[in-house]
Parts: sequence; structure tokens; C-alpha cells
Amino acid sequence: MATFEDFLELDIRVGRIVHAEPNAKASVPAYKLRIDFGAELGVKNSSAQLTENYDLESLKGRQVAAVVNFPPKKVAGFSSEVLVLAVVCEDSGTVLLRPDSEVTLGERVS
Repeated sequence: MATFEDFLELDIRVGRIVHAEPNAKASVPAYKLRIDFGAELGVKNSSAQLTENYDLESLKGRQVAAVVNFPPKKVAGFSSEVLVLAVVCEDSGTVLLRPDSEVTLGERVS
């Protein structure tokens, strides 16, 4: 089992998707995202398998939660720097986690 200290090691922040495009090299349909986390962290890349429930236009401007302190990972030729958090549902696909109302970019999730 994970401990509370394990959870505290994760740096989860809120960012805004500023750009989204298909990742043509992905074996499973995915988007390349550019997410703005505010002045402290800046803009980061993420690869996310969201094509089932989100089109490109619906993603732009959306606030999302993401883990920002994992090492970058190459995903289908794209450097993914953060892990966008979502619920993966068997019956309804991948659904993004996001704040109920607008928050300052870069705020921590706890």
C-alpha cells in the first residue's frame, strides 16, 4: 500500500491547455498537449489518450490537473513532461479531472 508520504511526493498542479494536436505517430490515438502552469512552471508538454471523449477545440482553454514532477517520457516521438490526470472508465472512456471553477494556474492539488 502507498503511504501518505508517498502521496506528498507527487506535485499535482492545475494548468490550462493552450494547444492541442493529434499525435500521428501514436499507436493508440492520442493528442500532443501544451499546458500552461503559470509563471513558476511555465508551459509543459503532455501526451494524452483523450480522443474518445474530446475533440481538439474542446480541449483548448480547459483547466486540467497534472503531475508535474515525473521525469520526461518519450511517447511516440514526443517528449511528455507532465501526466494529465483522468478517470479511465470502461463504459464512458477517459474523462479529465479538473477544478469545478477557475483557479490560478500552477496552484497545487492536495
